[in-house]
Amino acid sequence: VLTFPPRRAQELLEMGEAALAAGHDRVAEGHYLTALFWDRGKKLPALHLHIHMRLGEIRAQRGDLTGAVAAYEQARALAPGDAEPYLQLGQVLFRAGKPGQALYELGRALEIDPNNLDVRYHLYQVYRQSGMQQEAVTQLRLLKAGEDPSAIAGLFLHHGREHFRQGNLDSAADDYRLVLELFPDDEETLWGFGDILRQQGRPAEALRVWARGVWLAPSPALDERLLALAQEGLSEQVALAFQRAILLHPRDGRLPLALGDLAEMVGQGAEAAAY
Repeated sequence: VLTFPPRRAQELLEMGEAALAAGHDRVAEGHYLTALFWDRGKKLPALHLHIHMRLGEIRAQRGDLTGAVAAYEQARALAPGDAEPYLQLGQVLFRAGKPGQALYELGRALEIDPNNLDVRYHLYQVYRQSGMQQEAVTQLRLLKAGEDPSAIAGLFLHHGREHFRQGNLDSAADDYRLVLELFPDDEETLWGFGDILRQQGRPAEALRVWARGVWLAPSPALDERLLALAQEGLSEQVALAFQRAILLHPRDGRLPLALGDLAEMVGQGAEAAAY
């Protein structure tokens, strides 16, 4: 009987995890809150920390920033020596329009874990998006100092994908641009950066990025992207990109086929047949 409440809390935590994995956020939140009720004596402190972090994540994703802040503050109180609650709280506070408080929480996270690259990344983003360019450059230099370039590129690429998924195109473009500064010939980054630029309504810049990809390593996926831009009024520039690619990769038969498709698209039947 005495062990039933914490055991029930653990069961509810597992039910919440299963509901969250299935995409039922509201159901998961209900299980988490009930689990906290059953262990209101806090015999399982790790359970409380995990649940408050989960509640912060769920609420932040649905836009309930006030609720997310409250959850992360509870997690911070439970684990004052853990950088993660401070990091997550700082991110949510910035989204809530409180950059000063966000910088304070991120600074505390950095004090706890000075080698945490994620914390430095978010400090850089808060400074940059708050217009504090000098501080942002300083954080970027500190972020790169002494770190393996591939680790830094992986960090920015991870956040770039996440920003792209969330529709935050400006931050995604900034992330991808920084990756290309470190690895200018990375094919996956070139593809992704071009996709971002096109969604931003910058087709000419997307063409320059994708053209670099075609010149480095032609692929059917890039052919399709360039041909799509040709339909948007950039047929001459796309043709020049393919012609240079043929010079660089003369044995790749897909490139003349792509030029043939382009010529047919603009009504040049004889040229299409020749290609």
